[in-house]
Amino acid sequence: MNVAAVTVTYSNRAHLLQKVVAGLIKAGINALVVVDNGSPDSNHDCLVELQKSYSDVLHLIRLDKNTGSANGYKVGMEYVLNNLTEEFIWLLDDDNLPEGTALEELKVYWCQNSFSSDKVTALLSYRNDRPKFKQAIQTKQPYAVLGLKNSFLGFHIVNLLKSKTKVKADPSISNGVVAVAPYGGLFFHRRLLSLIGMPDTNFYLYGDDYDFSYRITNLNGQIELISSSIIQDLETSFHLKKEKKSWNRFFKTNSSDRIFYSVRNGIWFEKHYFVISKIVYFTNMAVYLLLLLVQFLLQPKHLPKLKIVLKGVQAGIKGRK
Repeated sequence: MNVAAVTVTYSNRAHLLQKVVAGLIKAGINALVVVDNGSPDSNHDCLVELQKSYSDVLHLIRLDKNTGSANGYKVGMEYVLNNLTEEFIWLLDDDNLPEGTALEELKVYWCQNSFSSDKVTALLSYRNDRPKFKQAIQTKQPYAVLGLKNSFLGFHIVNLLKSKTKVKADPSISNGVVAVAPYGGLFFHRRLLSLIGMPDTNFYLYGDDYDFSYRITNLNGQIELISSSIIQDLETSFHLKKEKKSWNRFFKTNSSDRIFYSVRNGIWFEKHYFVISKIVYFTNMAVYLLLLLVQFLLQPKHLPKLKIVLKGVQAGIKGRK
């Protein structure tokens, strides 16, 4: 079973990627495609040196500018399809360090379950900073990661009106189905791409991974989380830099792009797949935005960000990508 890993890097992150590459080489990866998404020349020079050190395995592609995660992974996967012969693809973020037998666990599970190459199936490595995925399989609730139907940016008024009834988790469950997945850790046969297509580059940033992976579920396929295949995140994701409330992420970044695209794309994804009652959805939106306004008023130094959030809401509601 031959595997090609695909990762996308940007900015000054060569120091992170170096650790990931070393881990992949140790794990016995057959090929590694690194897409340099418009990083500075100094960073790219480090990547070139890294490529020279592993020239028999590492394939380096440079893009002139940062074209977003969707296009970055698209370019990487297209390179595998057009230039390499490896049967399987393992998507990783540039800070996803696979632990020990992470890759071997995926291979063994795939072989033991005799998944055919034309079946709409993918496996997912477990990332310790994303416990919701393990909770989803241990409570046998594949959609738990996404929240309730008609939620607005993950918020549902039901969660305010009544206490949540927690489903008891079964800690003995180590593998199970989840409805969506991030890019980082997703493992599949290359033929899957002919069934679900490539990432939608109109997303640019944020939400493109869920849109891409949910196509598997939407085709009555399955994504199985393999909790023994562990990936360590060397850096915490923007979406995970939050506390109990989803809006806290807006106060933890000064990036207009991060705020705008996370809002716009989140709304587009919800509307496209999970809104079954517009009345409930827009009620959730109104309450969410009212509560968000209160939060911004309590932290006035962040008020300029509210305009960016509202711009993202408007674009998402209008269906713009």
